[in-house]
Amino acid sequence: MLRPRLPYHPGIRFISVLLATTALSEVLLLGAPRPQALDPESRINHWSQLLIEQREIYRVYPVALFEDQPHLKVISPATPLAVVKTVYKRAIEAAFNKETELINRFYPSSSRRSLFVHTSFEIPGQQNFQVEFKEPLKLKGRLLAVSLWVYSNDYPHRLVLLFNNQAGKKIEISAGNLNWLGWRRLEIRLPTHFFNPPRKISTAEGHSLIGFRIVSHPRSSAGDVSIMLDNILAFADRRTNSYPGAEFSDEW
Repeated sequence: MLRPRLPYHPGIRFISVLLATTALSEVLLLGAPRPQALDPESRINHWSQLLIEQREIYRVYPVALFEDQPHLKVISPATPLAVVKTVYKRAIEAAFNKETELINRFYPSSSRRSLFVHTSFEIPGQQNFQVEFKEPLKLKGRLLAVSLWVYSNDYPHRLVLLFNNQAGKKIEISAGNLNWLGWRRLEIRLPTHFFNPPRKISTAEGHSLIGFRIVSHPRSSAGDVSIMLDNILAFADRRTNSYPGAEFSDEW
């Protein structure tokens, strides 16, 4: 028996498109890196241009460069293999060198080492590897984005950044899957709710970076995982009474 066809109404298509667009927006707000229309060097040039033309509004500063051995702790490792240390290795890409020049304009430093992380997953999908700073790293200003360099050996696992916001709420920002080989610069625009001020401003402690987590993929093979992290930077709005990001390019 044939079902009667509903009469077509243009509003139905509009609602479908609206729902699809809303769903996509929610995915982007989770913090995973957007598909980049511009290469890393162009993104760094964009940051540099903003810092020159609107230096009274924007600032970029290093959160963790890993030139010294950071005070870290591993939270409940899934296996005895839990190595976290700095090593004398770094990215050699032109974009990394350009970013280092940008950092040195405001915060002179060397760039010789990165953070090496080595662990294993025996039951992928049920085990994670979490590393936290013993003292959370304070973040200044109203945050717009964070960037970092990650070396991966093409894993399906996912990297998650762990924050506390100024209201004391823990926020997890996905940096996406580690499915590439070599160094890659990740730039993550932070979700809007990260900026919401607490109801009682007097209780605000500022944002902070707690650490990161490697989330194992359920369909991956059991075995070792090793990555390197370097140059965690924050891009922030200096102003305190305006919503950030008006001039922050959306060309990802």
